[in-house]
Amino acid sequence: MSNLLWSHTKIGSFDLASICSNGSAPYTLAKSWFTAELNFLPNQKWLKTSFQSSTVFELDCMDSVCAAFRLRSIPKERKSIHLKSQRIRVYPEKSLHQIWKQWLAASRYCFNQAIAYQRKHGLISKYDLRKVVLKNESLPDWIKESPYHLKVNAIYDANAAFKTSRKSGIKQPSCGKFRSIRDRIQSIKFRVEDFKKGTWLPSVTKGLKFQASEVIPTNNIEYQQKQKDGTYKTFVREESWNTETQLVYDKKRWFAVFPKEFKPENSKSQSIIALDPGVRSFLTGFDGEKFVDIGKGDITRIFRLAQHIDRLISNKTVLKGRQNKYKRQGLNKKINSLFIRIRNLIDEVHKKVAKWLTTEYRVIFIPTFESSQMVAKSGKKKRKLNSKTVRQMLNWAHYRFKQTLKFHGLKRGATVIDVTEEYTSKTCTKCGHVHQNLGGSKHFKCPHCGHSMPRDWNGALGIFIKALRDTASVDGCAVTLL
Repeated sequence: MSNLLWSHTKIGSFDLASICSNGSAPYTLAKSWFTAELNFLPNQKWLKTSFQSSTVFELDCMDSVCAAFRLRSIPKERKSIHLKSQRIRVYPEKSLHQIWKQWLAASRYCFNQAIAYQRKHGLISKYDLRKVVLKNESLPDWIKESPYHLKVNAIYDANAAFKTSRKSGIKQPSCGKFRSIRDRIQSIKFRVEDFKKGTWLPSVTKGLKFQASEVIPTNNIEYQQKQKDGTYKTFVREESWNTETQLVYDKKRWFAVFPKEFKPENSKSQSIIALDPGVRSFLTGFDGEKFVDIGKGDITRIFRLAQHIDRLISNKTVLKGRQNKYKRQGLNKKINSLFIRIRNLIDEVHKKVAKWLTTEYRVIFIPTFESSQMVAKSGKKKRKLNSKTVRQMLNWAHYRFKQTLKFHGLKRGATVIDVTEEYTSKTCTKCGHVHQNLGGSKHFKCPHCGHSMPRDWNGALGIFIKALRDTASVDGCAVTLL
């Protein structure tokens, strides 16, 4: 690779809007709480230069990398239905809130009873399981009074969860996970016909209303019902929805979930980028023309909020006894609000960055960043990260970001490919020497050739070269993706 590649010109985040060719950045990354920097290279056609470091990485490529590019040339014969969920915050009045909480408790009770029965007697059909749970004589009266189909949906979910656990190799006495009242997210599943007249089960909640943060999507749905004489009569379900809906209870907040069908777009971009997730910078990317730094140093804001949560939890543990009950409730409210604030900040990063990447690039390489294994204290390898780094890494939620990125890629026709990243930070991208004593240094300087650049940039460039080596063919001075 030409030596001109190693020199670069830094462009600050305030110039982000002026250097994006298609103008998408001002609506996504600009005016956000996190930083974004683009650092352009002076040689814009460096891909036409020779790959001096193309033999640096001798690691095996993942099968999914090559398969992904082969699939691009195969026409799609069958059209699958793609769904996305519209999540709307709802505010029920007090009486309706109590009814929804009772439905939630009934659903949880039936789910746990179904799991317990299968753990003891083994897997049975969901219809037999429904009979066992709902026809039990010891069933509490408040469960019997709850809507029938809510309980049935919970039992069917328990049957599916037990099947999945058995297939994954878990032994029968431990299959399935019980639902708890302390779970952060709890949900109620409804049938299509349960949502009508703009609410759920209006015959049960007659006269009770709720407010929504935005307009609830409703349609007038036509359906046919069989009559006694064998004929079918058409009816109209007013202010309904054409798919199953859910009510989600998340940290004392109610959300309505409406699945919607969408059609994937075709990507107009021909660019590729390799991403290197990290802690100091949320993402560092390289696309052949520039380095992209996203969230550089911004984890400190999240970490300060997490430390404030620690102090509140510490204060709460000191308050014991019935006389301090309301003080503990007040602290719990503050703790939950801070957790929600952190989650909202991280979600903003994930969604804005995912939208920008899938708009600007057609192929995105991202490594399998196994943060859960890196932070585990038990295992074959001893953990080398301190507790502060571990917490910052988990706060960034890299795996959740990857799922968001793949969904946005599906919407906009971008391909997200998982690659490996062994030794990409330690390997010099100019001469191929492995720097064994790099440690936690922020700057990479090769002890063999003296090549120097920021550590995160070296990692992103290494992933880019490795991914191209595994998924491209070099013919003379041109590079062609397989």
